[in-house]
Amino acid sequence: MSATRTADSLPVQLTSFVGRESEVAEVRRLLGSTRLLTLTGAGGSGKTRLALEAAAQAAGEYPHGVAWVELAPVQSPDLIPRQVAAALGVREEGGRPLVDVLLEVLRERSVLVVLDNCEHLVEACARLAELLLRGCPGVKVLATSREALGVAGERAWLVPGLALPGGEGAGLEDAAGAAAVRLFVERARDSAPDFRLTAANVPAVARICQRLDGLPLAIELAAARVRVLTPEQIAERLGDAFRLLTGGRRTAVPRQQTLRATMDWSYGLLSGREQKLLERLSVFAGGFTIDAAEAVCAGEEVEPFEVLDLLSALVDKSLVAMQEQGGAARCRLLETVRQYAGERLRQAGEEERWRRRHLEHFLALAEEAEPRLTGPEQGRWLARLEAEHDNFRTALRTGLETGDAEAAARLAGALARYWQQHGHLGEGRQWLAEALSAGGLREQTRAKALLGAGNLATRQRDYAASRPLLEESEALYRALDDRRMTGRVLNSLGLAAADQGDFARAEALYEQALPLLREAGDRWFAAMVLNNLGTTALRRRDFARAEALYGERLALAREMGDPAGAGNALNNLAATAYEQGDFHRAGGLVRESLPLTLEGGNVFMALLSLAHLAKVASATGDDERAARLFGAAEARLAAVGSHVTPVDREAYEHARAATRARLGEAAWERGWREGQALRLEQAVEFALAPAHAAGDVPADRPPASSVLAEASSDAGSDAAAAAPALVVRALGPLEIATEGEPLAPDAWTHARPRELLVFLLGHPQGRTREQVGLAFWPDASAAQVKNSFHVLLHRLRRSLGRPDWIVQEGERYRIAPGLEVWFDAAVFEREAAAALRDARSGAAGAEQKLRAALGLYRGDFLEGEAVGDWHLEVHDRLRRLYVDGLSALGGLLMERGDFAGAADVFERLVRREELGEDAHRRLMLCLARAGQRDRALRVYERLRALLRQELDAEPEAETAALAEEIRHGRLAASPEPQPG
Repeated sequence: MSATRTADSLPVQLTSFVGRESEVAEVRRLLGSTRLLTLTGAGGSGKTRLALEAAAQAAGEYPHGVAWVELAPVQSPDLIPRQVAAALGVREEGGRPLVDVLLEVLRERSVLVVLDNCEHLVEACARLAELLLRGCPGVKVLATSREALGVAGERAWLVPGLALPGGEGAGLEDAAGAAAVRLFVERARDSAPDFRLTAANVPAVARICQRLDGLPLAIELAAARVRVLTPEQIAERLGDAFRLLTGGRRTAVPRQQTLRATMDWSYGLLSGREQKLLERLSVFAGGFTIDAAEAVCAGEEVEPFEVLDLLSALVDKSLVAMQEQGGAARCRLLETVRQYAGERLRQAGEEERWRRRHLEHFLALAEEAEPRLTGPEQGRWLARLEAEHDNFRTALRTGLETGDAEAAARLAGALARYWQQHGHLGEGRQWLAEALSAGGLREQTRAKALLGAGNLATRQRDYAASRPLLEESEALYRALDDRRMTGRVLNSLGLAAADQGDFARAEALYEQALPLLREAGDRWFAAMVLNNLGTTALRRRDFARAEALYGERLALAREMGDPAGAGNALNNLAATAYEQGDFHRAGGLVRESLPLTLEGGNVFMALLSLAHLAKVASATGDDERAARLFGAAEARLAAVGSHVTPVDREAYEHARAATRARLGEAAWERGWREGQALRLEQAVEFALAPAHAAGDVPADRPPASSVLAEASSDAGSDAAAAAPALVVRALGPLEIATEGEPLAPDAWTHARPRELLVFLLGHPQGRTREQVGLAFWPDASAAQVKNSFHVLLHRLRRSLGRPDWIVQEGERYRIAPGLEVWFDAAVFEREAAAALRDARSGAAGAEQKLRAALGLYRGDFLEGEAVGDWHLEVHDRLRRLYVDGLSALGGLLMERGDFAGAADVFERLVRREELGEDAHRRLMLCLARAGQRDRALRVYERLRALLRQELDAEPEAETAALAEEIRHGRLAASPEPQPG
């Protein structure tokens, strides 16, 4: 168990970090002499950004990482330990207080915990910090708060303003070097890209920074005005605001008065409707969509059709931040602005009303989403609910605090399936318990909340708690004569009984549930019951009945467009194959199921698939792979407060112990810990890769075939010194490292500099400014290209920290000649092309070269990056090369009779080329030759359905004929393959 590494934990910043070099050094020095350092100061003084920069620079001093704990959206003190645990990767354990688990895990760890924005939860933060410091000697805490936490041994440090210019008479060069002026200029350019600091405007800029005492937020708000005002006008108006707003508390420090004046000034410049909207937006937590803003904030002076324009105006004035998330615009208030707007709302006596509107909106959203969590759109709806998690928490708290337990219980009941499928088990139980304890609920509402609480308790294997909850829910639904929901509760009771090994009771409950659900037309849950009946048959080792029931469940899931249900059925068919000793088929079925369960958003089921694949790897003797999968499965299950069911525990532990014994303690511990450290997406990628593939390498380094092969363990090895200065991996998620270290997230203040770096790497001879402009800004004028290019080039050089790495030769800009660079796209293209040539000519070693080259391909070129159309040609060329490489590798394996290995390769190929009929045909042939006739026919049926859906076509005659041969057993299984 370990803390999350810095690269995963520290938040990505969208703007540059300006100045503060001496302050960062001081914070790091203080951290060396105290275990609790609290950065204090007014809102907007830059506490968070300073803490982030210091933590990023100090990360290497903490062997178990840095955990960034964002507390701004957290409203309840009870949720603080959960937020800390999530940041650290600490898992819940059923029946134990989370704080105790935290202390146990961290007792032997060296971790820096950063608690950001503590002021609204200062007492609870102080209690937790004291517990961590007393119980965990290797833990240090860095906090940001408007006031000290008040814990013994704490060192409080007031964050100063940014360095100011010498005076209004300071020259251009002197003023430009001051951190406050540098920040003003950077942010002004964000609003007006052509802004420049000149001898004419530098006195006004210096005056603004001095009047604002170097406070970052105040400077940013002022700089945003250069879009409509000159620096001279800003300075003049700011002076007027100061004269009007100096009557605050005389005991407040000047910076607090200044920030208040700045906020009041910024607020005063808004129109009346803009002010109203800003105040109402303060009820959101963790961000909001434009639709939500329209639904919650419209009314009384703000019409629904006005919200978008008003919101855009607030974005322009830097009071609201907007970014694209999941293809849609999502907004948020900076925390200081949100608190200021919230105070205004309270002063107007309107807070409760708009909080109520917020509750009504998110209750409606949850109730709209709930039935869609069991349909073809479940993945999209689960992602939408995840994005609004902080808002749901706020809405639940509103209902409980205002005495509307009915609304809170309805909301919690509607969210129960989302909490279950996304692994928020402990938190969901807590909210449901609070809502149920409030009393005064309608019977329908109480019954649903009880069902949700019971299901979550079952998932955490807390059966003593789940059974009475479910039985009370059943009694209420029977009294209401709600046959559909009674059937669902009976199914849940059956699951709890089956988990504990009481299969006779489970089967009886399922048999009661099935006719009720069918009568009510609840096909989704009826399919689930069929699945569960299959499991009871499997436990009795009635394999034929189990396969028939799982097959029926699979067919229904595909008919309903339920990817998670199909994945669940395939996973259970894999369990059936495993129990009969067909481990190869079991592994193939689980790998087929895993993408489907994730597509359907069922994270919990995906975690059980990881555990299943660990057993399969152990059974087939792939012990190193098994150890990593055991570690990954256990870490991810524990993270949601769960584990393998008791009835499966014996077989799981037997496989685990056998793997450990065969590997030996050192190798087991190494592999298991590597698995524990994998994030979910890394664990899934590893699980889906064919066993023994060349691409099975740790996710934090390039493949061994590259020039970045791990350094030799010999003491005299100088391999590490030969590592390239610049490493860029653009096949899959973009990763960049310099001098052997990944660049910190906040090194990239914008996405475009990364894009320019990759563009130049793809053109090693260099490109002119005009050629870059054509790729990046095809519709811009020459003047616009000139300005935009030089801003972009400056940002790239600053992010890399080595301006000399990007050079100009004549009219061309390029990566500096002689710089040691490893660029995976170039390496892959070169090695894959060479391996394909060898494969086509029959040269020796072609198979190994293909495996090594294909291992470089983590995903498509610049996958997930928002980049221009210039990359499409490269994307298509490299993808085609990868597909050709897979096809060639599969062909080589077929030639030497390794049909099982070839089937694994062709499975990868059909995932990339869903409509590639030749690949499907070769996969069918390989599976049949490997003795997996049923699986081969399933591939055919899947292809047939896909062709009908996408192309309104049937498979080619050759494919249909092959299917008939397989169906009638005319293709015999091949003998064992010869060694490659």
